[in-house]
Parts: sequence; structure tokens; C-alpha cells
Amino acid sequence: MNELLISFIVCHGYFDIFYFKDKIKSSFYYILIGVLHYFLWKLYPTLVLFSIIINTYIHFNNDSIYLFGKYVHYAIPLFIGTMTGKQNMEVWKNSLTIIGLNNCQRNNLIKILNVVNWVYLLINTNNVYNFILMSYIILIACILGPYNTILLYMLVHASLNLYITTKNYFNHPINYKINYNSTNIYYLISIAFSFNVIIYYSNILHWFSLQTLIDIAVCVLIPHLYLHNFGLLNDIDNL
Repeated sequence: MNELLISFIVCHGYFDIFYFKDKIKSSFYYILIGVLHYFLWKLYPTLVLFSIIINTYIHFNNDSIYLFGKYVHYAIPLFIGTMTGKQNMEVWKNSLTIIGLNNCQRNNLIKILNVVNWVYLLINTNNVYNFILMSYIILIACILGPYNTILLYMLVHASLNLYITTKNYFNHPINYKINYNSTNIYYLISIAFSFNVIIYYSNILHWFSLQTLIDIAVCVLIPHLYLHNFGLLNDIDNL
């Protein structure tokens, strides 16, 4: 389970390079953002993790435009469901401890997330349809539990991200050095899929400590979230 989750977290953003006009320069800044946040992560882990979770809410909600044709606030009830019930909460606590938070940091983060989640949910549950939809999402996520919920959604999210990138960004003029042959996208997808398979089935993850893998995931996630949530280094949509 951990190998599969890490493979999706680390690899699902490798097509972000399609958003860069200057591939080398923007890639450097992209990596630099991740490296700088590594030091913030080590100094203020609770703050950085809270920022990642909030940005993940935004990032997942953005998928709803393509899935439902409109903006739907489903990320927070999804996470609320994973935090509902004694067993699910124990998974959260154990996971936060493994990530590196001490008991005080872990408990404070959970309290803050509970307040933010429920306030946000109450504000956006303004009609019967939203109430039924969010209740259903909470129930499903509660039954599946944290790991299965995130894993299944990452499958949807990664597939959707690949579709959007292929349809909207691969053929953009700034990618003329790549898209001169329309079949190149299939070669790139094959390479990307191979990376996931290698990560999952090989022992490569065992070469690194768990803390190192977590640090890598943080450094990869943050620039990816900034690119898609706020358009940072997005040369296509900002043209």
C-alpha cells in the first residue's frame, strides 16, 4: 500500500514540464521551490503539512470542473470521512507520527483540521443537494478508511491529470520540440507508467529510509500544488 501511494505521489506530476516555456529554467525553479520548502518542512513540520493538506483540498476540488462540469466542494467531506470513527482516527494519528510529528504537533494539527473542515462544510452545505452529496462522500470515505480513500482518489486524479495534460497542454506551441510527432505522448506515457511499475515492484524504495521518502514526497508535492492551484511557473495559462 505504501509503495503504491508513494509511486503515485512522486510520479503523477512529472508532466508538469509541459506547462513550462523554458523547460530548463522553469524546471530549475520548480526543483528550487521544493528544496526551499524542505528546510521549512524541517523547521515547521506542522505548518507545512497543514499547508499541503489545504492545498490538496483546492487541488482535488479543481478536478470537479472536469468530472462534473462545475466546481464541487467534495475534497473536505472526503477528508472528514477519513477522520470519522475511532479506527480511522487511529490511522491518522499513527500516520502523522510516522511522518515525524510529535504528540503535541499531531494533536494540534488534528484539532485545527477538524475546525477548518467542519466550518467549511457547514458554510458550503447550503441546500439539500449539497447536504446529501457531502453526507454520501463522508460515509463512503469513512467506510473505505484513509489509505483506501486516498489511493482510489489518486487513481482518479492521476488519470484525469494525464487526460487534461494530453488534451490541453501537450499540443500547445510551447511544446513544439516534443509534440512535433503526435505519437510522442504515448512514448512519454509509457515511460511514466514504467516508472510507477519500477517503483512499485522493485525494492528501490527500500534503499531509502521512510523519513527520506516522506521528505521527497513533500518536496515534490509543494511545487506541483503551487503550479496547479496558483499558476506558479504555468507559462501556458499565464500567456
